[in-house]
Amino acid sequence: MRDRELIELLRRDPERGFRQLTDQYTGLVWSVVRARLGEAGTREDVEECVSDAFAAFYLSLDRMDPDSGTVKAYLCAIARHKAIDRCEALVRSGGVLSLEAESERAALADEFSVEEAFISAQRRRAVIEAVAALGYPDREIIVRKFLLGESSRSVAEDLGMTVSAVDTRTHRALKRLRSEWEETEA
Repeated sequence: MRDRELIELLRRDPERGFRQLTDQYTGLVWSVVRARLGEAGTREDVEECVSDAFAAFYLSLDRMDPDSGTVKAYLCAIARHKAIDRCEALVRSGGVLSLEAESERAALADEFSVEEAFISAQRRRAVIEAVAALGYPDREIIVRKFLLGESSRSVAEDLGMTVSAVDTRTHRALKRLRSEWEETEA
C-alpha cells in the first residue's frame, strides 16, 4: 500500500490502518531495532522496542507529511531512536548484564573455571558502570559508537555536534575510562 493511502487509512480507520502498517513494516522495524540493540538486549527488549516504535509513529501521525518523506524512512528513524534509548537504558540499569548469565553458563559448559567466569563478569560490570557514570553526552557517544557501531558523523548529526567535537569527546572519555580502569586494576 502506498504512503498516502496508508496514512489516510490510519486516520480514517485506525484499527485497520495500524494492522496494515504493522503487516507491511514489522520485519523492517524488527531488523532496525535488532541491529541497533545488538547483543545488548533480549528478545523481549526488541519486541517492546518495536511496539514502542509503532506506537510513537501512530502518535506522531499528524506530523507525518508524505511529501517530505516516506513512511518507511520515518518509521525507521523512530525505531532507530527507540533502540538507542533502550540500549542506553539497559546500560544505565545494568540490564545488559542479563546476557552475561548465558555466556557464563556457556563458559562453564566449556570447562572454564567458575573463578574466571566471575572475574570476567566483574570486569564487564565495572566497564558498564564506568560508562554509565560518564554523563551526557559522553555516555551516549561511547554507547552509540562502540556498542551500537555508529559512525562519528551519525552521532554528531543526532546530537547537534560537529564530527570533530564527537571525536574529541570520544578520545577524552576513553582516556578517562582507561585511567579509571588502570586504577581499579592496580
